[in-house]
Amino acid sequence: MRREFSGLTEKEIQRGFCEIAGKYLKSDYHSTYIARRLGPRGFLETIDGRYRIRQSLLKRVSIEELAALHDELVASLKSAYEERQAAMQRLEATCKLPPECIAERHSLIN
Repeated sequence: MRREFSGLTEKEIQRGFCEIAGKYLKSDYHSTYIARRLGPRGFLETIDGRYRIRQSLLKRVSIEELAALHDELVASLKSAYEERQAAMQRLEATCKLPPECIAERHSLIN
């Protein structure tokens, strides 16, 4: 028997944010993240102090499609994180070059 998802409290959203941020971002949670997504043009609604995706956006969307979207979003965060890590490693390696390797340093900037 299916039952309607009642939503998440702000604390539950914050925990999930911090879990993902701990892996891929260096960002603190701010309650404005939720507030910006509420209202007639937002994708969240609040019912009895719990937040969920606006029902009108979920019509004809399957659980499998939502799971695939979740996986795509996490993969995107992971990819961006890995790209930032690689860029920082290139920068660190270039900074360690001797002063006479000015061309290599300039190529990083370009």
